[in-house]
Amino acid sequence: VFVFWQKHCTTEDWSPQFSFKFTERKQGICILKGVNEFKKITLKDISIAFESGVIKHDGARAKLSLLLYYAGYTDKLYKDSNLYKSLKNQKLKLADCWSEQMKLFIEQFIQDLYNSKISGYKMEVEKKSALNLFGKWYKKEKGLDSIKDLLDLDRSTLLNYISYINKIDDITSKTKRAKLLALKQFVDWSKIKEKKIVKQALIISNNDLKVFNNHKRESTLAFEKREYAERILKYLIEDFETDNMRDMFRREAIIIAANSGARISEIRRFEYGSCFYSEDEGLYKIILEDVDKVNQQNRPIYLTKDGYNAVKRVEELKKKYDTLKPSWNERAGKNFVHLFTYRGSNVLSEESLHQFLNRIKRKIGLVDEYGEVVKGGMHAFRHFFAMIVFVESGYNISVVRYLVGHKTYNMSFQYLEEEK
Repeated sequence: VFVFWQKHCTTEDWSPQFSFKFTERKQGICILKGVNEFKKITLKDISIAFESGVIKHDGARAKLSLLLYYAGYTDKLYKDSNLYKSLKNQKLKLADCWSEQMKLFIEQFIQDLYNSKISGYKMEVEKKSALNLFGKWYKKEKGLDSIKDLLDLDRSTLLNYISYINKIDDITSKTKRAKLLALKQFVDWSKIKEKKIVKQALIISNNDLKVFNNHKRESTLAFEKREYAERILKYLIEDFETDNMRDMFRREAIIIAANSGARISEIRRFEYGSCFYSEDEGLYKIILEDVDKVNQQNRPIYLTKDGYNAVKRVEELKKKYDTLKPSWNERAGKNFVHLFTYRGSNVLSEESLHQFLNRIKRKIGLVDEYGEVVKGGMHAFRHFFAMIVFVESGYNISVVRYLVGHKTYNMSFQYLEEEK
């Protein structure tokens, strides 16, 4: 029923509303029986496709979850189905870079983790995925046909691998740390269980793991110079180009933050179609129908015209490339279409934005003499907006407090301390 390779279909087979592709893997979804609207797909159709063996390659779980999302099925309906139970029992395969003997050792390692009560399908996927990433790199690094042991894994090779992981842009620091942790656990296990696999002298220390710690403190800092924010915005507005849909959302989120002073936690909760022009105030605004971090009920977010236009661009992205499927919001206590979700997942996680912003800084040369990117994360654009409002209002602190949404004047003054 379903074929998951783009070569078997073209976007012309689909109505514009449902035309899309996986940008990372160049894969698409076709329905050979002539249906081009997800709303006509039944859970039974998807189950038959899986049971018939059409969907059997690695990553089937993720692709089926995506298909179910587009077909409009709720998480509960999916998780109560036999299809979900079948997929949950599917095993992630170890890559062919490992010899059959090494595959056996890794399976024993996973089983020991199960026996140690560190159980669950997610754990198995994470460990195998991490070891597959390392195995493919190690095989290429050493010029091997297959990996029969890790006796040539010395400290120098390990540091090269850490450097390799560190340069991967499309995974977060947390994920990088988890991948190195899985290798550390396997090495430590092998020293005891299978002593002929690795050198006893090899040590992966906790300090190695700290290389990938989150840089959360940077996200609370304002930019040292207003020019930094202006250069980032100029690049995003005039020169930024990408085929990565999630990066398109992140681009607009930064522009919105700089043109509204909204916290990133607030932008994540923007509702599709909720931005409007207030005739009474003469301002564009969005009202968040919940209680925010400082106990403000139904806090209004005020936007400039540029911020409003960025919201409208995101709505067009959602309408063209995503389904407008409502999901539950705990804070608001209701279902609505979240503006910054794409294919069922949040695209504005703290770490993904941190990585995206750092890539932009490096692209436009915002680095210091040591090659480190300048300080200032997403929250810095809230400071930037506050300073712009302060200057353009004729240095009126009340306007800053009103538009930025501070509970006290003292907080507004703290934001403006660097404004001489």
